[in-house]
Amino acid sequence: MLSNKLIIQILRSIYCLISKLLPVNKKNIIYFSFPDVSDNAYHLFKYHNKTLSDYNLIWLVNDTEHSMERLKSRNQYAEFNTVKVVKKNSFYGMYLFLRTPVVFYTHGTYSFVMRTKKRKLINLWHGMPLKKIGYMDDGLTHRVDEPDFILTTSKFYSEIMMKSFNINQKQVLEFGSPRNDVFFQEKYDSRIVKYFNLKKSDSIYFWLPTYRTSNVGDIRADSDSLSFVDDLSFSFSELNEILVQKKVYIIVKPHPMDAFDYSNISVIEQLSNIKFICSSVWEANHFDLHEELSAASGILTDISSILIDLIGTNLNVGVICNQSNYSRGFNSDYSNLIDNLNVNKLSSLECFFNLKRNFSINDIAETTNLKNINLVGSSCKLITSEFL
Repeated sequence: MLSNKLIIQILRSIYCLISKLLPVNKKNIIYFSFPDVSDNAYHLFKYHNKTLSDYNLIWLVNDTEHSMERLKSRNQYAEFNTVKVVKKNSFYGMYLFLRTPVVFYTHGTYSFVMRTKKRKLINLWHGMPLKKIGYMDDGLTHRVDEPDFILTTSKFYSEIMMKSFNINQKQVLEFGSPRNDVFFQEKYDSRIVKYFNLKKSDSIYFWLPTYRTSNVGDIRADSDSLSFVDDLSFSFSELNEILVQKKVYIIVKPHPMDAFDYSNISVIEQLSNIKFICSSVWEANHFDLHEELSAASGILTDISSILIDLIGTNLNVGVICNQSNYSRGFNSDYSNLIDNLNVNKLSSLECFFNLKRNFSINDIAETTNLKNINLVGSSCKLITSEFL
């Protein structure tokens, strides 16, 4: 029986041969993301659908029906371009890939794909990492992506991504993240407010804990804890009492790769001001995270790339986590950022919701090398000018 490594080598040889023989269609653009039609790829696609004309905008996805529903629900079938949604793992999907000169993605394309002169592979990634990834990750068990270019938000992260993907400085573009453009645009009309029957005038915070153990993609355990709940020094009931007093609502959205089943927390249904939403419900309603965040009052999170996204915004940001429980390790020292934004205790959270703290995320970024390039919502425009 052939090993996976040998199979990929054979597929790579076939890929390179067909790439040389098959002409590309200069009007094709391909997008990949996880979940389908989301994250940086979705926000860049949305910009292209609005500003380009006569292009074939092609999504290669795992679930075509769901992806088409998502696009239709967001009115993303414009008359100026041809929008296609095609099964990623199909002969037609691979054929379109081979006919396309520019490919944008957040988590990878095909395992056999490598750099060729025929097409540019642009890794938009899915947020600037705090934890080790790629070649910096001691627990690496899978092949590291080989992009032609990768996007970052600052010189600090350019260095980290070069090490993580073993690429040179010419392959790194400090264009920011397309998904962050929404923070600098007209305020979004939240869909999730309607879903939970809340009011636009309500003070709404998102709590975005990352996974401790994943069950999708790169399956691994990154912490001694089973979930973010294990790191809490207070109960949800105690937090709910404070939220009722402050007239604040929190929407808890676990990471889409989180293996923990939060439906087993019996107290959830009794919480008036804390709303949990699982990944399946989130996807079924076609919510977009960064659009929803742009309409929020603030964010709670932990060791998450969302922290870096929020630098430069006016959102109130707090961190709830136990750093010592993380086993993967960090790609740099973030203690100044995490410690100053720490709201692990109920008393700290009260100050947080009262907006009475000595530091904001922007104050901390100003005194460190974490400050994002001030692109003022122009990431999509810069990417498009560079490649199209």
